[in-house]
Amino acid sequence: MNKPSNKLQPLPPLLAKIAKEELNENEDRLQDDIEALRSWMLKQPHLKGRTDSSFLVGFLRGSKFSLEKAKKKIDFYYTMRDLVPEIFRNRSAVDQRTHDIIQLGAALHFRKPISEDGPRVIMLRLGCFDLHKYTTYEIIKAAVMIAELLLYEDFNVVIAGYVLIMDLANITPFQIFHFDAVLIKKLTIMANKALPSRMKGFHFVNVLPSFEKFFNMVKSVINEKLQNRVGFRFLLILFLYKIFKF
Repeated sequence: MNKPSNKLQPLPPLLAKIAKEELNENEDRLQDDIEALRSWMLKQPHLKGRTDSSFLVGFLRGSKFSLEKAKKKIDFYYTMRDLVPEIFRNRSAVDQRTHDIIQLGAALHFRKPISEDGPRVIMLRLGCFDLHKYTTYEIIKAAVMIAELLLYEDFNVVIAGYVLIMDLANITPFQIFHFDAVLIKKLTIMANKALPSRMKGFHFVNVLPSFEKFFNMVKSVINEKLQNRVGFRFLLILFLYKIFKF
């Protein structure tokens, strides 16, 4: 098995400009910042993970090149992996069931970003899989695998961020009741505190009119920060669908 490369791929010019202006990336000290983070990680006895440059620079960019913030994110990232073993253990891209779930299109990323220097669009299609055949853990495991790949390999996601679209077409009460609220909460914490991600938008499509009306009413009495938290919005939509779907 080949060791991960420590050679970084150069950023496209427009994304390099964003990295410099918005993420505080400095090309002259980039390698020193990466080496400082790698040196710290190798000294942590509880962290046995990746130390290649492409992995570490993702956390630096996701922390706007604050070394202390990057350390906290990496520490929390590996802590969360231990707290959610059903999602992060026994993963394989060549597993047939995982391959079949990906082929169903439950988690899709659009081939082209919004613009050359814009965020990537990611769509979750909750109603397209059969829970009689696959568990919610298998579905989420496949979606997280795709998300992590994009975070470490896709320049637009890392630098410009992403827009998440939740498609609720064809979702059924059976699917709603099989979502594990505790698991969703754990993954939300991970997305907010452990992953070097930049969410630029969150949208629902194909929602029930009754849900939309009630959701707007709820939004009017809560603060904007809470409205924009993915976990809050996702759990609220599941709760309301349980009410209005019948």
